[in-house]
Amino acid sequence: MTARPQHLPDFNYVKHQFHSEIGQAQAERGTINIAVFGNTGVGKSTLLNAVFGRQLAATGTGDAVTEHIQYHGGAPEPLGIYDTPGFEIGGSAKKLESEITQMLKRNDRKPLTEQVHVAWFVENAQSSRFVDSQAKLVSHLASFGIPVMLILTHVRRAADGGYPASVTALADSIIDRQLPLTPPGTVHLVNAQSDPEFNDPVHGLRRLLAATFDAVPPEVHQALVAAQHVDLERKRQEATKIINRFTFTSGAAGAAPVPVADLVLVTSSLARMFARISAAYGIPFARKQLAQLATAVLLTGGATHATSRAILKASSKQVAKVASTQAGKQGAKLVPLANLVVSAASGASSGLLAKAAGHAWARVCEHMLMRPEEPQEVTHAAELFSQKFDERARLS
Repeated sequence: MTARPQHLPDFNYVKHQFHSEIGQAQAERGTINIAVFGNTGVGKSTLLNAVFGRQLAATGTGDAVTEHIQYHGGAPEPLGIYDTPGFEIGGSAKKLESEITQMLKRNDRKPLTEQVHVAWFVENAQSSRFVDSQAKLVSHLASFGIPVMLILTHVRRAADGGYPASVTALADSIIDRQLPLTPPGTVHLVNAQSDPEFNDPVHGLRRLLAATFDAVPPEVHQALVAAQHVDLERKRQEATKIINRFTFTSGAAGAAPVPVADLVLVTSSLARMFARISAAYGIPFARKQLAQLATAVLLTGGATHATSRAILKASSKQVAKVASTQAGKQGAKLVPLANLVVSAASGASSGLLAKAAGHAWARVCEHMLMRPEEPQEVTHAAELFSQKFDERARLS
């Protein structure tokens, strides 16, 4: 554990603290586990990519739970996927039933992060068939107390905005079987990927996500919020709850003239808030990379753009030296965000500035979330933060 500094916190101290805080935030947020069933080609990978932004079922990697079923992701990530490539490849439905039994026995006695919380049973609507062996697997899954959601993919829209007769007929035939589905008597109709050639839009994903929230335990809702990419507003609402909790702490710290020790306290509080917002958004970057970025923003959020760029463009070995040199040139602005918060005229004003910082960091998280394959884009994060912070501070 890094010793508490007797002076303004330096880059390495803040970076270490954020790294620790993000780990704790991820652990508190937890992991939601979804078991996905369906034969090859029904659209499981496309569905997972559309809802969670990751093709977990198509990576070809993961821990083998049985000979057949693979587990992808898991803690500290917010999402874990149990996936089977379909019993038409691995053998009989009876064999898959045996593997399901092995996976789900004593499911409710396992730690929450290891339980299967919901099963998605996926079929391609274009196949126009749902056979007895599939129905038996659905019933077998539900017998373990797992909510089972039946999803038809590749569902095209009819000219009137409804669904083709073949799709509604297939859905009705499944419902007529009176299977133990969640919600009861419901088949979820979705199209996870647009097809311009046939003018097929993406649809049904938000309804599927909302139904999944209703099906899983409340204890994993935060993990599902972080994992999903369909509803950005849910992430913003979770971030707002976190920001409101931390606003009071920062406001109280800024209620009176503060010594250096309180600058450390406010910086620590802001780092903790940033870490929890990052966890709520489910930022896919490695902890070390995210910690470096967040620390640069914490130490230069109110500084010049030149300082922000100098720190963010430095290598890992150089970054602490660059931060120290640049901050030294600015004198009292060594910890810009903390200085702004604690030097506000009142505790209420300090709280408003801390809230502005939280919302600005949430926008940075959204920026990163939309560009997971382009890590170089995060070099713009400090400037984006400064822009959003200035906007929120003026509104405050």
